[in-house]
Amino acid sequence: MIRDLRPGSVTRTLAEAFARELATLYERLGETYDSAFLETGTGGSLEVLIDELCPRRPWWWRLFGRG
Repeated sequence: MIRDLRPGSVTRTLAEAFARELATLYERLGETYDSAFLETGTGGSLEVLIDELCPRRPWWWRLFGRG
């Protein structure tokens, strides 16, 4: 069993790297989850949501900043 958790050990370095990557993954998953709702969606994800909810918007609305 690997129990060497002293600073600088291979086991601790791997555990810290794994923890950082897992935190990044959870952050990205949270952003993906938030982008699925109108209140929290931003940018391109909000455009996709609006396009799915209001497919009958005229194409020229985008030219005038309405969509």
